[in-house]
Amino acid sequence: MGSLKARPGLSIGKVNVNDPLLSSIVRGAIQMGASDIHLRSGQAPFLRVSGLMGVLEAPPLSSGQLRHCLDVCATSAGLQGAPPSEFSVDLPGLARLRVSAFLSDGDWSLSFRLVPLSIPSFTDLRLPPVMKNLATPRPGLVLVTGPTGAGKSTTSASLLQAMLQMHRLHIVTIEDPIEYRFVSPTSCITQRELGRDASSPAEALRQAMRMDPDVIFVGEVRDDATFELALHAAETGVCVFATMHTQSAVHTISRITAMTKIDLQAALRERIAEALRAIVSQRLLPRRGTTTSRVVCTEVLINSYSLKEAIRDPARHKAIPGLIERGQDQGMHTFDQALLTLVGSGVVDVEVAAAFASSPTNLRRSLQLGGVVTNQDVR
Repeated sequence: MGSLKARPGLSIGKVNVNDPLLSSIVRGAIQMGASDIHLRSGQAPFLRVSGLMGVLEAPPLSSGQLRHCLDVCATSAGLQGAPPSEFSVDLPGLARLRVSAFLSDGDWSLSFRLVPLSIPSFTDLRLPPVMKNLATPRPGLVLVTGPTGAGKSTTSASLLQAMLQMHRLHIVTIEDPIEYRFVSPTSCITQRELGRDASSPAEALRQAMRMDPDVIFVGEVRDDATFELALHAAETGVCVFATMHTQSAVHTISRITAMTKIDLQAALRERIAEALRAIVSQRLLPRRGTTTSRVVCTEVLINSYSLKEAIRDPARHKAIPGLIERGQDQGMHTFDQALLTLVGSGVVDVEVAAAFASSPTNLRRSLQLGGVVTNQDVR
């Protein structure tokens, strides 16, 4: 069975919003505040809302209905052949769908990630003020990290959109698949989708360096070859943004180093120390008072002289969280510091914050000493 292939020259298309089956599922998911939709034969649509799975109140879907949804999406995207594959399509006025189609127990299954049509601002996402500084197109590497579903793509899109609003640039994105669409009357934007516009991240990065870019965005760094090329681009004077599936700043540095051979790790740490601008790690936490909304909690590392030295020396990696904690004047903060702010502003419950904290005991003590909560609250 072959895989989906894009027809040469065709851009990602638009699904007919009047298609009754697909549009009714998507409308219901949007009304529920879902981030993802999962369609399986013989079952009602499953939704992920605020990180939790639920079921849409709808009749079970037949194999034929699933195939219909897949055909509608694939045809609109200009695809031919038989999946599995990943691609994106638009439902005008509703959302953009990142589609994953695959076989499960002999039947087609579909998973949709709902991507809003508009790109949220830093304010909408409650991102820290330092993000505005990171939206300056300076040479170097900025990494946005976090687990799957933590909103890395949305934060990255917000950064790129802010850059487009403040500067005239050529931005090249390398995505799998393309999620948010960028439009600017004053900047040149090249969005490339893996599997359709380029065969691999490495090939796309090599080509991007010949496109006169001001900014390159790599949708996800998955291997050492991709990271090496992204790092090289940053070293040559390009502003590079990339996402990674890592939990924190320290974990990110350790993960990158571990991707290369042991005898090359010291040289790689030296290069990272010089080229890195920042690491923004994030998680999504349940918002207080609602079951259908989440809020971003961030950790921000801004590279400095002290951090360069800590990155170079693996024995000093354990000191990095302390350097971040003491770097608030430079826009840095740890996850626990961000949790204190979220609890203090009434956005996140104490128990939720404690569950996500690196040190729940210290977090509760800080909340109590700061007068944010009482003794009864922190038990």
